[in-house]
Amino acid sequence: MRLLKDVVLFRTSNFSLGKRGIIYFGKNRTERFDDPQGKYGVCYLGVDAYACFIETFGQSRGINIVDRQQLTQRVIAEISLSGQLKLIDLTGAGLAMIGAAGEITAGHHELSQQWSRALFEHPEKADGIYYRARHDPERFCLALFSRHRAKLTVASSTPWSDASLAILLSEILDHYNFGLV
Repeated sequence: MRLLKDVVLFRTSNFSLGKRGIIYFGKNRTERFDDPQGKYGVCYLGVDAYACFIETFGQSRGINIVDRQQLTQRVIAEISLSGQLKLIDLTGAGLAMIGAAGEITAGHHELSQQWSRALFEHPEKADGIYYRARHDPERFCLALFSRHRAKLTVASSTPWSDASLAILLSEILDHYNFGLV
C-alpha cells in the first residue's frame, strides 16, 4: 500500500465535460482502470503536470506533435487532497505481491479493468491504484475509485494554452521532444 496525505495532485480535463466537472469519475469502460461492469467510477490523476500531459497528449503513437487547438480544449487542474488516500501500489514490488506483472499498467485495457474490479472489491477497501504512467514510467498516476470522491477539491484550473503556463508547457514539450503546431 502507498499512503498519500494532504497533497496536491493534477488532472487534465476536457472543457467538454461540462456539468460533470473536472473531478469526474468515469464509468464508460474505455479507460485503463475503468470498472468493466460500469458500476463504480474512476478518476485519473497525476502526481505532477508532466504525468498529466504525457498521459493525455502522448497517445499519438509516435507523432510527437500537439495541436494548439488541443491545448485550448483542455485544462490542467490542481486538485487538493484533504485527508489520506490508501492506494494499491503497482509501481514496484506491489505487482509481485498481488501476483501481477507490468502489463496491468501498460497492456490491454481489458486486463487492467479486470484487475481494477478485483482490487476495488478486495476487503482492504483501498481508495484506488497508484501506478506508473504508460507513456513515461518515471511519472506516477492514480486511478481513484468513486467511493472516495469527497476527499478531492479543485484548487485551480487553467487552460493548457494560457499564457501563465507558457514556461511549464515549454519545459514539458522540450522534455518529451514534442512539437507545437
